[in-house]
Amino acid sequence: MDVQKNQRLANCMAMMQVIEANGSASRKDIADKTGLSLMTVGKMCSILEEGGIIEEAKAEKSECGRRASICSATSALAACVINLADNVYTLTVYTPSGRPAASFIHTSPADSSLDDKLFLFADRMADMLERISYIPPERVCVVTDLNYSNGIISDSLGTRADLRRAVDKIFKGKPLHVYSVAGCAAAYLEKTGRDESVAAVIGKELSFSLPASGNAPFECISVFPRSLRVDGVSLDERLKMAGTPDKECVFAFLAAISAFYPNRKIAIFPLAESNGAMTCGEMCRFAVRGANIGERCTSRTDPLGDISEGARVLLLADIIKKHI
Repeated sequence: MDVQKNQRLANCMAMMQVIEANGSASRKDIADKTGLSLMTVGKMCSILEEGGIIEEAKAEKSECGRRASICSATSALAACVINLADNVYTLTVYTPSGRPAASFIHTSPADSSLDDKLFLFADRMADMLERISYIPPERVCVVTDLNYSNGIISDSLGTRADLRRAVDKIFKGKPLHVYSVAGCAAAYLEKTGRDESVAAVIGKELSFSLPASGNAPFECISVFPRSLRVDGVSLDERLKMAGTPDKECVFAFLAAISAFYPNRKIAIFPLAESNGAMTCGEMCRFAVRGANIGERCTSRTDPLGDISEGARVLLLADIIKKHI
């Protein structure tokens, strides 16, 4: 997108944050809380309403005698995020205003195949969702670092699973949006105003991403540092041999990020619950101490939740881009 479109996207995303935070908001409230002019807010509201993203209704009362236009999100923004980032799979259903309506966690047996894990998860989620009331999602986001093409996901060994068919068991026929784990983590940082940080994701894979911020809002490219070497072996080869990162991999990974981006903070998203003899948190602490970067690092306490929220933010940005 060009600079003007980037700015319109940034304005719309800021406006939607105000609407989501309050459930609904008047144009004046949006202008006051975003710092945008009333004219700009009015133009963007018209675009968002025409695109079916928000709806406006007159307030019942107004102190000045005129009824204000109250903006709220439409059902078109009801979404579900399926997070396949690690051994623990999660599903979160969001209301149109971006609030989690329900969230479920599922762990498959470690020796299950990729296809079995995916369909065990889909069957259980379909069963759980039948027991609750919620607004059906219009779109489904899937977060994964696996390769994705034409409805199929595959790992580095070529093992394949039919993602489209599995998702259809939960929400049949809904549009599917697939995002990388690190991209979602970076989007979360950008949304929360920490776009000066690098998002470092530590799970079955090691990846990082930088929020693009004002240059290209919510356009995050994940980087997998597979050419790094640990004890003479590339990180990619070591991960394939071990099946999962060890403490030396995490140390090399974080030390490299620190050297590549000396002026940025590092937000660590530790996904794995355990890893051999050490937990993911223990490996991160070992790496941070070894690289002497403790003052620059923070570890997310709810990384799965943060990444799911980042996926929802990327989805919202994608929807808005079609109308600006």
